[in-house]
Amino acid sequence: MPRRIVYRVLKVGDRWWVRRDEEPAADFRTKNAAVMAATRLALQVHQDGHDAQLVVHHEDGTIEAERTYGHDPFPPRG
Repeated sequence: MPRRIVYRVLKVGDRWWVRRDEEPAADFRTKNAAVMAATRLALQVHQDGHDAQLVVHHEDGTIEAERTYGHDPFPPRG
C-alpha cells in the first residue's frame, strides 16, 4: 500500500506553518488560515487517489487533532 501523505500545522516563531512530510509548504499569520489550507491540500491529495492525514498541533507542539483521508486503520495503532 502506498504511504500516507502527512500534513502538519505547527507554530514556528510568530507564523503557523503547513508542512508536507516534514517539508515546509506554506506559512500563515493565523492558525485558522493554516488549518483551512492544509485541509484543502489533504482533500486534494485524497481526491487524486492517495491516502492523506492532517495533524494539527497546539502552540506548545502537542497534538490537538488528527484527521485521515482515505484508508483509516481500525483499531487505530498506538
